[in-house]
Amino acid sequence: MRITVKSNVYFKRLKGRKVPKLILEQLLKPLGRAALKKVQDATKNGVDIKGQPYPDYTENYKVWLDKKGYGRDKPRNMQLKGNLKNSIPIKIFTNEQANRVIVAPKRTLARNSVGDFYPAHHLYEHAKNKEKGVRKWFFTNEELPTLLTDSNLLGNVYKISKKNLERELQKELKGKMRIIAGKKIEL
Repeated sequence: MRITVKSNVYFKRLKGRKVPKLILEQLLKPLGRAALKKVQDATKNGVDIKGQPYPDYTENYKVWLDKKGYGRDKPRNMQLKGNLKNSIPIKIFTNEQANRVIVAPKRTLARNSVGDFYPAHHLYEHAKNKEKGVRKWFFTNEELPTLLTDSNLLGNVYKISKKNLERELQKELKGKMRIIAGKKIEL
């Protein structure tokens, strides 16, 4: 009797930076693009990063809008003057050596007239005064535990990207069947 072990897996194909590059291209970049889209939608469409509508403006804020000439029926988005929207990068920043994708506002553009950082101002200043309502337009540490599992955040994108990464890894590893070992046994 002869026992032969065959395989079609070639681990040598994953040398060097092949795996980190696949992770960057198939997993991290799609997550970065999805995160950026969520942030852009949150400032443009009047919904927070989970897709929930922003709270209505308070009467005091509506009066302030009228005084400044913006109109009280302005949509509940965050583009009143355009400064906040302009502080958001148009692209994601990637660092292949560190295998990192970053979506962050441009610090120099994201400062208001008194030097406050827009993201923190729009989130935490409103959080101090609950009647204004929180306009959560960017990701914070609060979302980290469920960021990749919550379908309202990046859960669906993560699932799809993970499957794409698995498929690409399989493509790289698979090859023609070859004999790895064989032994003849006398019975």
